[in-house]
Amino acid sequence: MSVKYVEVKLNPNKTIERELDACAGVLMAPEEIRAEEDVVVIDGVGTVPYKGPSVLPTSYEGAKVLHRGGRWYVSFYVQPRVRPLPKTGKSVGVDFGVRNLVYTSEGRFVRPNGDLVRLDKLIKKQLNELDSKHTDSTRYRETLRRIERNQERMRDIQIDTANKIAKSLTENYDLLCLEAVDVKGKGIQHDPLYKQASERQNWRLLIDVIKLRAYETGREVMMVPPFFTSQECGECGGYCPKPLDARTHLCRRCGFRTTRDRNAAMVIRRRGIAIRNGSRRTDWRPKGHPQWVDQD
Repeated sequence: MSVKYVEVKLNPNKTIERELDACAGVLMAPEEIRAEEDVVVIDGVGTVPYKGPSVLPTSYEGAKVLHRGGRWYVSFYVQPRVRPLPKTGKSVGVDFGVRNLVYTSEGRFVRPNGDLVRLDKLIKKQLNELDSKHTDSTRYRETLRRIERNQERMRDIQIDTANKIAKSLTENYDLLCLEAVDVKGKGIQHDPLYKQASERQNWRLLIDVIKLRAYETGREVMMVPPFFTSQECGECGGYCPKPLDARTHLCRRCGFRTTRDRNAAMVIRRRGIAIRNGSRRTDWRPKGHPQWVDQD
């Protein structure tokens, strides 16, 4: 399991900033960087005051000095602690999308944060403004600093949203079946709408946070192939083709009707349970598809 990051904000003076810049982004061993009361001691830099958790980790695998949005941070790499939650006996499928950030097989959903859309548009506007400014000018540096601050705000919102979603899922379900979104896949990279949503909503961060939270709480996560999840009926498993702009699922075989996203989440849940039970299926075309192959 990947490590957990505990991040604190540093308050260095101008002299120390030059020293921090030399070690920024370098993974340092615990003996090279240590946390004491109100300060972080870094070899070759000295003591730097910080703001953050009142109690810093006493044991960690390493740490990095980071510079983001004109601010300095130290990120400690900590091994997550496992504290299992009581069993619920329930499982859930989770679909990731553009109209809804997440949609579960039980019909619960989370809309994309409107502040992310606003900040994303603002950053693009500021990036266009940079083209009309000289790189050595004060206005150029100030605009660049504003862009970095807005990017930092976007990341804070993404992390906060991911933590809330992960907390809700792990408290209510034992098995989390997640859509295995390939954010670098050709399908997303060649679709401007999905590529923009993937970067703005940060699906990869969301999945990583859910996995980490599940590990800490003793929950099980199954990553499910996303192929044909919208073209398969979540009730009967039959082939139910529909255009991309169709937001309602109506199965011609069994008559099951629901939203497109919930149907996909139901398919993801069924597939996740099958994979956990040992299914070796590799072709996920639904029954009735012209190229369907019986692998059961």
